Amino acid sequence: MEQALGGRAVRGLGRVTGFLLDDLIIPLIGGVLSILVADRLLGGRARVREAWSVLLGRLPRLLSALIPAAILRMLLGQIVPYVVVAVTFVPLMVSMATFRSPPAREGVIWAYQLLYMALTSFVVTVPFVFIPAVVLFEGLSWIPALMRGLALLRADLRRAFLVLAALTGVLGLAEIPFQVVLLLQSFPVATLTALSHAVMLVLMPLPVVGAALLYFDLRHRLDGFDDERLRLTLAGLSS
Repeated sequence: MEQALGGRAVRGLGRVTGFLLDDLIIPLIGGVLSILVADRLLGGRARVREAWSVLLGRLPRLLSALIPAAILRMLLGQIVPYVVVAVTFVPLMVSMATFRSPPAREGVIWAYQLLYMALTSFVVTVPFVFIPAVVLFEGLSWIPALMRGLALLRADLRRAFLVLAALTGVLGLAEIPFQVVLLLQSFPVATLTALSHAVMLVLMPLPVVGAALLYFDLRHRLDGFDDERLRLTLAGLSS
């Protein structure tokens, strides 16, 4: 009984930690980094503390977009895995029928698991990646911000897909060793989860900065969002 309650507590703590990290902390840090990226693109030398000050001035609007987006992500997280399984089931069965030796089948299963995690993570993450920047630099609320982000992605879908897939793949690869240890060793789940989140926080600036650069590049291509307009927008944020 105590072990069951302890397991539930650990799972509950993991969900809360994942929500705070994935849906609030990382997007807020992403907003800060987008401000710093914009400043560096203009040759500025703003400090992290100054970027946080700018973001905190827009915190209510950001939270009004991030919290509903987090709820939608959680709903997608319940649905998307089943869709991914349905889409990949036939290729998996064909591969298992083609490769009959046990080592080959083990390789197929590992490849399938990696593909499953990558597709699920990508679908649940990428549609929301531009929300902090859109809220900050375009002043949109949550649904218009989500639709605007999707419109930017669709405008150059292949390029956006390749860039974001490569960047989010960094985080996915970082989690693989923890998944392997969890499968092969009797190791506390809470400890592995904490270590995985710590590694994610260390590596997180890479995909977030890449997403910010992609956002500004797409806006430059689509909207003619040049340095002067960026300077005026950044000045408006700082005022």
